[in-house]
Amino acid sequence: MDYIAEFKKCLIFSGLNEEDLKELVKTAKIKKYPKKSLIFSEGDIAKGFYVLLSGMVKIYRISPDSREQILHIINPHNTFAEAAIFIGNTYPAFAETILDSVVAFFDKDIFLETLEKNPKLSLNLIISLSIMLKKVIDLINDVSLKTVDVRLAEFLLKESAIRGVKRGEIIEFELVLKKTEIAKKIGTVNETLSRTLKKFKDMKILDTVKNKIIILNIKALQEIAEQTRQRLY
Repeated sequence: MDYIAEFKKCLIFSGLNEEDLKELVKTAKIKKYPKKSLIFSEGDIAKGFYVLLSGMVKIYRISPDSREQILHIINPHNTFAEAAIFIGNTYPAFAETILDSVVAFFDKDIFLETLEKNPKLSLNLIISLSIMLKKVIDLINDVSLKTVDVRLAEFLLKESAIRGVKRGEIIEFELVLKKTEIAKKIGTVNETLSRTLKKFKDMKILDTVKNKIIILNIKALQEIAEQTRQRLY
C-alpha cells in the first residue's frame, strides 16, 4: 500500500506538502486488524488517535442495560479518536473493525509537536473535530426526533448514493453492515428493523435479495426521509 497516497486522501492531511507527509508517515504505526477486532475499549488510556486506511470501523458505547449504540461508522481515509488528544485521559467509547482493516496510529505527544510546527495541520484538525461534533448532534436529533421509518429511509438513501448501481429505474447495492449493525446504527432493535423493511417491501418501495437492497421507488423513499423535516419546519 502506498501510504503517502492514502494519507493525501485524508481531510486532516489535505494541503500538506510531500515532505510534511513523509515525516508524518514516519511517525505513524501501521497495523492490520482482522474484522471484529477491538482497537480500543471505553476507559482505555488515550495515547493517540487513528486514521483508517482501508476497511471499516464502528465506534460505539454500551448502555447500562447492555445495549450497543453505534455512534459512528468510520470509512477509509477518515480519522477517529482525535478528540482524545485534547480532552480526557481515556477513550470514551469502543472502536471495533467491521471489515478487515488497515489502521494508522499517531502518538499524542509526537503529533502535538507536529501541530506546533504546521498551522495547516492544526486548521485541518479543527475542521475534522467540527465535523465529528456535527455527527454527534445529528445522531442525537435522529434518535430523539425521527421515527424508525425516517431513520431507515435516510440510511438507505445514503448507502445508495455511496454504493448504488442504477439499472433503469431501480438502484441496487450490497449491504456492508449486517442487519444487527444497521439496527444499532439507526437506534432501534432487530425486530423493529425487520418490520420496517417488510413495510417498505409491502409498499413496493424496495425489495431484498440476501444482502442486496433493490430500491424500486427512490422518490417514495425520499418522501419518507423528508417527513420529519416537514414537521419541524
